[in-house]
This record gives sequence, structure tokens and C-alpha cells, in this order.
Amino acid sequence: MSNKIVLGSGKLYVVAATKTSRGYTIPADNAIEISDNLIGWIQGGASLEYTPESYEAKDDLGMVSKKFLTNEEVILKSGIMTWNGAVLKKLSSTARITTTTGKTTVKIGGISNYDNTQYVIRFVYEDSVDGDIRITIVGSNEAGFEMAFAKDAETVINAEFKAVPCDNAGTLLIFEEETDLTVYSKSLTVGTNGTQAFDDAVYATSNAVGVATVSVSSETLTLTPVAAGSCKISVYDVNGAILGYVNVEVASA
Repeated sequence: MSNKIVLGSGKLYVVAATKTSRGYTIPADNAIEISDNLIGWIQGGASLEYTPESYEAKDDLGMVSKKFLTNEEVILKSGIMTWNGAVLKKLSSTARITTTTGKTTVKIGGISNYDNTQYVIRFVYEDSVDGDIRITIVGSNEAGFEMAFAKDAETVINAEFKAVPCDNAGTLLIFEEETDLTVYSKSLTVGTNGTQAFDDAVYATSNAVGVATVSVSSETLTLTPVAAGSCKISVYDVNGAILGYVNVEVASA
């Protein structure tokens, strides 16, 4: 596995977490990374902070010592540039949202309204050359938020999601990087279908909307171009794990 140059921002997905006796369930990639779970387009990228705290017991003369890890903290920060009332609901544990014809109302505040909802927060850095990077935590926004309405700047809400243990092992952070994935490139013309075979059975695909439609049969994809353009099709196995990508370029007939 070679080192990567990581350059650029990514996408931030937030979905309510389900708790079990063994911790929180982390859905499959193709269940998390859908447009409905995209909290909004972000500005300023994202930052991840891991902070360990330790205590060192040492004698007065410095001859013997022993160090203990006493605490760990993980915080994922990002600026959300496109947002609405539903986003505010995910950023406040006391928020209540109601929707009527032509209006959405969000009420925030009241300790008795605290719902302790935890979310699966997934940041995806996409790299079609070296493979994507996924950062996942379970937690909630614990920094509140500020809205600044200025005449010469967009309103960006800065969120700070603090992680809670997501399993019985105390895991706070899951970092995944794609390595040795199969990446194909297909050049097609509107009106002419194409196929792409994989070594493993394909279960689902995504990210071809507007450029091509995709049908799946065992290990083979059939691509039907619908409009000129380009897209990156993610290909998953039956468990929702990524198998690879197909970079598609479609030309007009």
C-alpha cells in the first residue's frame, strides 16, 4: 500500500444511529452515502481531532514511572453552507420540527426536550485515482451553532460532532481507505450500450444519474447512455462493501 497525496474537501453524510446491545449499527456504505443523508454542501472542508489524555505516576526522584491512558476524545468539525430546518434538527438535541403547507418550523430549547439522539457521521473524501477515504464516527453536535447573516458573505453553520463509543470495544473513530480496488474506464456514445464485468457478484451501483442507466446481472453491469457527460459509478457487493468503480464518459451520437 503506497502513501497518498490527499488534496481537497469531500461530502458529509449524517443519519440517525440505531443502538443495539453491542453498540451502534453502522449501515453499509451504499445505505449511508445517498443524497437524502447528505447534510448539505460544506465550505472550508472538514477537520478531525483526536485527543488522548494520560496520567503519569512518578516518584519524587524520577527513578520510576508508569503512564496510564485516562481519556480519549474525537471531534469532527465542518462548515455547512447549504442548510434548512431539517439540518438544524440534526444539530440540536432539543429541536422539534413541524411542517405545514408552505412552512417548516423548528423549535429549539427546553431541557425536557433533550432526546439524546446519536448520529452516524460519515465524511467521504473522493479520489478516483488512489481510492476514497471514509471517516466515520457516531455522535452528535455538542458545540451548538451560530448563524451570521451578512450582506457580503454566505451563512455557514460550523458544526462540531463529538464521538461516543460505537461498539463494546470503545471505538470512537473508523478510518477507511480504499486500496487495490478495481477501476475501469468506459467511453460510450448515446444510443450504444456497453458492459463491464467484475470478478465478484455485483449487488448495487450508484452515481450514474443523468448520464447513464445501469442494470446488474451477476458479475456484469450493462450501461445505457442517456446523455453526454461523465460520471463515476460505484459498484458494491451484497454486503454493501465497495468493489470498485467505473469511470464513464458519454459522447453525443
